Amino acid sequence: VATYDIPNAFIQTEVNLQDQHGNKMIMVIRGALVNILCYIDVSYRDYIVRDNGRKMLYVHIIKEIYRLLESALQFYNKLANALTTPGFEINPYDPCVVYKVVDGKHITVTWHVDNVKVSHMLEQVVTSFVEWLDEKYGDIGKVKVTRGNFHEYLGMTLDYLIPGQVSIDMSKYVQQMLNNFPQNAFSYFFTRFLQSFL
Repeated sequence: VATYDIPNAFIQTEVNLQDQHGNKMIMVIRGALVNILCYIDVSYRDYIVRDNGRKMLYVHIIKEIYRLLESALQFYNKLANALTTPGFEINPYDPCVVYKVVDGKHITVTWHVDNVKVSHMLEQVVTSFVEWLDEKYGDIGKVKVTRGNFHEYLGMTLDYLIPGQVSIDMSKYVQQMLNNFPQNAFSYFFTRFLQSFL
């Protein structure tokens, strides 16, 4: 098993400059970011508009940006197309799982956005996939790879220490959520939860 984090995945994904109707993806930049952009490149000053006195810039996006739904879809399409080229088939029940038979055994690749997990019975098959993935997506930064029995993947700790088994633990993730959850909000929701049983 190996898990990967593809570096700058969205930046490596080109935007369709316009859709089939001629629409472009436009983003509004406000506040301090306008000043920063104008400091970097003074030509942006010519395009500043004001809304209730607040500086704004409207920009045409030419690279995908993290957290935009359109960006996630474009990156998914890029990765799914890349994976199906070397002969993988998309799982009909989960479009983020692909598989194929290599040396008589299934290689299975799963992913969520830019987090990828691959498994196969032979270590060399996994290594070959790592090299292929790094060749495809390692231009901006090296693909971060984790090998071995323990993987931190999507908030889960995957433990492959016992051959033929996997143990999944999310206690660190749950603890982190509890630590970051505002105490007064926790009390409010816990009280409401208890009241629903009374």
